[in-house]
Amino acid sequence: MSSEDFVQFLAQKADRFLITAKLQIDEEFYDLATFSLQQSLELTLKSILLSSAGDYPRSHSLRDLLKLAFESSGGNCGEKAYFLLNQYSFQLNMLEDAYATSRYFQKSFDEDDVKKLYEITGVITDELRHACK
Repeated sequence: MSSEDFVQFLAQKADRFLITAKLQIDEEFYDLATFSLQQSLELTLKSILLSSAGDYPRSHSLRDLLKLAFESSGGNCGEKAYFLLNQYSFQLNMLEDAYATSRYFQKSFDEDDVKKLYEITGVITDELRHACK
C-alpha cells in the first residue's frame, strides 16, 4: 500500500468512527461514542500528518498531534491547527481522557457533553481537511 493509499485509508477509517459515534449516541452508548470520537479525530490528524510530514508519532494525544501538525505544516494548515488547538483545548482534553476511561474505567458520560463533542469533532475534522489539502 502506498503512502497516499494509507492516507486515504486512515481518513476513511476516521469517517467510519465518526459515523459509528453518531449511531452510538442514538443508542445512548455515550462512553463508546466518546471513544469513537477520539479515534476519529486521532486518525484524521494522523492522516494529515502522514500526508504533510511523511510520518506520524505513535501517540493518542490529540493535542500533541495538533501541535505537531502546527509545527510541521506550513501556511494555512499550520495556522488552522494552531487556532483549533487553542480554540478547543478543553474539549480535546476531554476526548484524550475518554480514550482510557471509556475503555478501562466505569465512567458515565453526559448526553449533552457527548453531543457537543460530536459537533466539535466534525468541525475540527472539516476545518483541518479543508485547510490541509
